[in-house]
Amino acid sequence: MIKVLLALLIVIQNYAFSSLDNLVTTNWNGIDVVWIQDETLPTYHFYLYSDTGSFGEKKNELGVTEFAYGLLTEGTSKMSQKQISEKLEFLGVNFSSSVTHEYSLLSFSGLEKDIDETVGMFCHLVNEASFSQKRVDHVSMRARKSLENLVSSHSDLANRVFRQVTLAGTPYSSPTGGTLNSLSQLRSTDLKSRWNEITKKSYKKIYVYGPKRLSRLEELLKPCGLVSTRKKAQSFPQVSQGRKKKTGVYFVSVPNANQAQVRWGRYLNSDEAGSDHVLNQFSGSFLGGGFTSRLMQELRVKNGLVYSAFSVISSQKNYGRNLISTATKNESVTKLIKMVKSNILAVKKSIPSVEFKRSKNFIKGNYVLSQEASSSFLSSLIALDHLGRDYSNLIKFPSLIDNISSKQLGDNIYKYFNPRENFIFVLGDSKVKKQLRKHWAVKELQYKDYL
Repeated sequence: MIKVLLALLIVIQNYAFSSLDNLVTTNWNGIDVVWIQDETLPTYHFYLYSDTGSFGEKKNELGVTEFAYGLLTEGTSKMSQKQISEKLEFLGVNFSSSVTHEYSLLSFSGLEKDIDETVGMFCHLVNEASFSQKRVDHVSMRARKSLENLVSSHSDLANRVFRQVTLAGTPYSSPTGGTLNSLSQLRSTDLKSRWNEITKKSYKKIYVYGPKRLSRLEELLKPCGLVSTRKKAQSFPQVSQGRKKKTGVYFVSVPNANQAQVRWGRYLNSDEAGSDHVLNQFSGSFLGGGFTSRLMQELRVKNGLVYSAFSVISSQKNYGRNLISTATKNESVTKLIKMVKSNILAVKKSIPSVEFKRSKNFIKGNYVLSQEASSSFLSSLIALDHLGRDYSNLIKFPSLIDNISSKQLGDNIYKYFNPRENFIFVLGDSKVKKQLRKHWAVKELQYKDYL
C-alpha cells in the first residue's frame, strides 16, 4: 500500500512541477508577467502583485490598504454594489484580494471564453472605484462592530493580541485590517490616495495560469492604466531587534471562556527568518503539521488535552514568526504548557527513527499535493519571487528534505521554540490566571487594548 501511495505521489509531482516547463516570462504594457501556459482546461487564474502592502501606514490610517482593496466591489461612479455583485456572479468570476505588510494581491479566475468581459469589468473597478465616504463609513462601521464582537471568537482574539505582543516595536505589529481607533478615522481621500499609490506608483507583477489563447490579455489590460514605476520590488528596513516586551507568560482574561487558547512563539529577525527555509518548514511540520505530528500525538492522542495543535516557522521578506497554536480546557493549561516544553526539550535530545521517517514522508507528500491546484502553484511562485528565491526550490524541496538529519531537525526546533526565548500566551477564563501564577510570573493584559 505504501509503495502504491509513493508511486502515486511521484506521478502527481511530475504532473504538478511539469508546469515549470510551460513557464513563459514576458512584459505586458511595462509590467513583468509570469505565465504558466496550460491547455488542460478552458479556465484561467490571474493575479496582480503589488509591492505596496500595509507597511508604512500612519497610525490614524491603519487598515487603509486593506480597505481600498475591499471597497473595489462596493460601488463605482457608474455601478452600484448590487450591480457589481450581480455582474460578477453572472460571469462566474471569483474576485478576491489579500493584503500583507509587505505586498498585496488582487486576483480573479473564471472561464477563458468570458475573459474579455471579465477583464473589462476588472478595468472598470480599478479605474472607477469611487470610495465614497458613505460606503467607507458603512464598511468601517461594520468592521468596527466585528472587532468589538471579537471577544466572542476567542481563537481570533488570541491571534490578534499575540501578534501585537510578540511583534511590538517593529513596523509589522499592527493589524492589516486596522484598529477601532484608525477605522473610525478613515476618509474617502485616504483610500483614494492609497489606491493611486498602488495602481500608479508601486512595482507590479502579473501571474497567469491558462491556455495560450490568453495572449490577448495584454491588449485587454491596456484600459486598466496600470503602471509599474519600479524595476523591482521595494526593499524593507532590516529590523535587528524589535522586542519591547520581555518574553515570559502573558495572560488575557475573557468572559464565558470554556477553554483556554494557548500561543507559543516569538518575532524572528530577518537573519533568523531566512536562515534555512526548508529546515524551518520541516521543523514546523514535524512539531504540529498534521495528525501524525509530535504535538498531536502527545497532546491529543496520548493525553486528550487538545483537539488540534498547529506549529509553523514562517518568513516574510525581512522578518518572520514562529508559532505553536492550540487550545485546551481551562483546568488543563498548566499541564499543556509543561508538556509542550518537555517535548521541545525531548526532540533536541533525540527523535525516534520511525517518527522521523514518517514525518519526512508526510511533509514531502503533503507538499506535492499542495502544488496540484493551479491557483496554489501560482501562489508558490508569487511567494518565491517575493522572497527572492529561485523557482527551482519547488523541484528541489523533496531532495532537500531528504538531506536533513534528525539531529539538525531537533536542534532547529529547540533553537526556535525553546521556552527561555519564547512568549507563552494564554487567553481564557479569569480563574486560569491563578493556576498559572502557581508556576510562573504572569503578566496580565487587557484585550480591549489590542482592538
